[in-house]
Amino acid sequence: MIWLACMVGALSRHTLETYFNKNSMYVGTLIANILGSFILGWAIATNAPDYVPAFCGVFTTFGGFIAQMNNDIKKSGNYLLATMLGSGLAATAGLQLFS
Repeated sequence: MIWLACMVGALSRHTLETYFNKNSMYVGTLIANILGSFILGWAIATNAPDYVPAFCGVFTTFGGFIAQMNNDIKKSGNYLLATMLGSGLAATAGLQLFS
């Protein structure tokens, strides 16, 4: 089941990035990281099965986030702030809403 969750996570992230990352803003990656953090918060709060964190691990793409920051250094500060703050708040919301 974990391999299936990883496959779905990768395909979901690819779809978001293909649709939203048409300009240099990397909105698809930002959405994936924030949404994945929320889902992970929910998974921790509800003691979800192991395949949920596996999905989140593949769906979120902090490695891609770092590479994208390096590609456009002028916008990196805002992108870093939006990703880290948004992901932290989303994970906290997932924990609080479901615990």
